[in-house]
Amino acid sequence: MMKTRKGYTLVEILVAASILSAFMLSIFLLFRQLTTSYRVGEWKASRQKEVQILMAMLKEDLEKANSAFVIKVSGEAERISPEINISINSLAFNPLEGGDKKLESNNTNQPVAYFAIIKSAVEASAFSELTSGRWQGCSLVMTSRSLNYLRTGDYARHSTFPVGLPGAVFTAPDSGVSAGGLFEPNNSNDSFNKVNDVSSVAFYLIEDGDKRALQVVIECRLVQGNIPVSSITESTVAGMLRDTKVVSVGM
Repeated sequence: MMKTRKGYTLVEILVAASILSAFMLSIFLLFRQLTTSYRVGEWKASRQKEVQILMAMLKEDLEKANSAFVIKVSGEAERISPEINISINSLAFNPLEGGDKKLESNNTNQPVAYFAIIKSAVEASAFSELTSGRWQGCSLVMTSRSLNYLRTGDYARHSTFPVGLPGAVFTAPDSGVSAGGLFEPNNSNDSFNKVNDVSSVAFYLIEDGDKRALQVVIECRLVQGNIPVSSITESTVAGMLRDTKVVSVGM
């Protein structure tokens, strides 16, 4: 006697399909979560490295920032007008460590900080000709959500890229910067560095007796669909030369 093969009812098929769908959905969600975690981790590592490279360069240069001087025959150093300071956007500058000001990124170009690195000129004497000084301009500018740091001996580029030099900021001596002049351009180590996804930058003045330093804090944020997904914050502290001043400027 032949046995009749039992089939599956519609209810059983629907239940099995539901279980399979739930299983596949859980696998998909797990895969998406793992993919997102991987991308976030990759973003953090990449941005952290980029910010650290920019900060190392900025720290080194801030510690050399100065005005223009001419060494006289007498051995005295005479400052050439105007006084060249570390000029920082007033929205980003905190005169105290506990300040809460920070320049937040938006869809516009925002100057952040300007200064110069200048090797002194040496006055001509009866025994030697004039030794020209050497000039480099440094600029930190926010363009949309990118932070751009430029160090260059090309004054035209320094004063126009990626935005024009603010009118209240002075980074070169009145005598100008030109080949054969009192101060010549120093293009020996021009450099440009850019970090994307920057959400804010802030400066804090640190004073300890006659010692002064600047703390720089940069925050990067990963945004997906207008929703913040992750962020990193990096900081560095740069000591300053005794005669170098830090000024807050509206830019």
